[in-house]
Amino acid sequence: MAVPTFTNAHIGDQGMQSLISIGEHYADKIVQPSLTIYSKSAFTAICSTAFVEKLTNEHKELAFDEFSHVDFYYTPEAVKASTDAVAEFFNA
Repeated sequence: MAVPTFTNAHIGDQGMQSLISIGEHYADKIVQPSLTIYSKSAFTAICSTAFVEKLTNEHKELAFDEFSHVDFYYTPEAVKASTDAVAEFFNA
């Protein structure tokens, strides 16, 4: 083994911890208008709602019931719904 202390172990909730540690703690620092898009059924929804609750800027929230977190990556309907919302937000 080239690096004796290397491990390929993965923290199961690493994504959740990153969102909580980064996004939520800096939400009140955002001064630009913002749009938060997420799935209510996503395992990360709690991070999205905690983030939105701490925003102090002008912001919009769009939460989908019909899509999962992963749907936003490849499901045509979810991608279209979210990108249409982003286009509307930036073109307003």
